[in-house]
Amino acid sequence: MAVYGKDDLWLFTYEKGRVRFKDYEQYCKNGRFQEGKTSKLNKETMNRFLNELREEKKIVWGIGENGFKYNYVPQNMIDEVKKLIENRRLSLELESLSKEERDKILYKKLSEDQDRILSAIGQNGELFIREIAQKTGFTELKVEETIWGPMVYTGTISSEKHAMVDPKYRKYSLTVLGLYRALRADMGNFEIIIAKWGFLHPFVFDRLELIRKHKLELVLKEYIARLRLEPSMGETEEQTLQRIENYLIALMISGYNYKFLKNWFGLINEDREFRERVKNCFKGFIEGFQKRIAGFQYGLETIDMVGRRQPDWEEIKWREMPFVGLEVFMHFKEIDWDYCHNRRR
Repeated sequence: MAVYGKDDLWLFTYEKGRVRFKDYEQYCKNGRFQEGKTSKLNKETMNRFLNELREEKKIVWGIGENGFKYNYVPQNMIDEVKKLIENRRLSLELESLSKEERDKILYKKLSEDQDRILSAIGQNGELFIREIAQKTGFTELKVEETIWGPMVYTGTISSEKHAMVDPKYRKYSLTVLGLYRALRADMGNFEIIIAKWGFLHPFVFDRLELIRKHKLELVLKEYIARLRLEPSMGETEEQTLQRIENYLIALMISGYNYKFLKNWFGLINEDREFRERVKNCFKGFIEGFQKRIAGFQYGLETIDMVGRRQPDWEEIKWREMPFVGLEVFMHFKEIDWDYCHNRRR
């Protein structure tokens, strides 16, 4: 069986730079360089692969100073061949691992790649794919595939302002979720990222100086580190902002944060807008619990109707689905939300 395939010939061409026919023969150990009856790739198959690579424009002809023809990888294919090299390296590393270990490593690597892209945009503002590649050291192809795989569709990067342009030539910016992920991944450049993107969440970052005045900057960074950043299906930007702000208020009154509560009270005393936002958050919780209480009262009424000597079964049947709907509240405290969150990750 042949040891080399078409991709091996392509990589050899890229690594050598200028490759003549005899170089391929020597590399594949065929033709005049064949040793015994075996070769790494027989001459006929080698020629077929080379013709296919030329048809795919992965290699092209060049003419040297001495008039000899040679093959080389054109500039527009460099990103693709680099990606092949990276994929092969990664495959070798993963070969000996179990599926669970492989999945864990691939997920971690994808997250790290995304964070590098977010950090690049976070520090520099809107960027083209070419500029992101320069900042991260990734190939342009890898940047494009990473952005248009999980990043645009999970709401951490946006190109909506340039939606009529081909993806390769768009400028990419952070979303609110992207801002917080960029900060989490690159806290050392906190000031730079906030200067570029803090406008995405003015409720938090427009009062940064006030937060510092009340010695709450470390708490803010802890909040960013703890914040759940998974997008919710169908969630609008406004709902995302509200969810993030509600989490900040929840952290503010948490047991972990107790030692900073006086600092928060000082800020609340000085900042009317912040104070009203906290009050609205509490009002929302009250409204939510009142709806639950109404649901349980409905359940009580239904049980009383069923318990009558002569129940009105026709009326009761219309209460069956709402009654079953109470299950989500009955089990609310029994669900291990941290476990559910980790399972999703």
